[in-house]
Amino acid sequence: MSIKDTNNKTNFVPDKVTLTLGSKVVWINKDNSDHTITLESKSKSDYPLLNSLILPNGMVDHKFQSAGTYSYSDLDSPKSKGIITILDNVEKQGAISETPKD
Repeated sequence: MSIKDTNNKTNFVPDKVTLTLGSKVVWINKDNSDHTITLESKSKSDYPLLNSLILPNGMVDHKFQSAGTYSYSDLDSPKSKGIITILDNVEKQGAISETPKD
């Protein structure tokens, strides 16, 4: 997934993806500003699965070990959000995998 500044707004590209269990998502900062990615756990009461600063041209990744729907956001740009759906082995038939477009 890419973090891009388009029309002075930070966006995730794509902002919704469906992947299979064991997939790794990589966030790449293609913006000129720092961004902090927070990936929420399935249980909002738990600590975030990921809370990482990404410098310009930097990246961070996370490998998913549990099926479910996960939300993520940019602490430095709170309106920038996205959703990752991870399917388990039974659900993976017909799963969609998206890659960022430049």
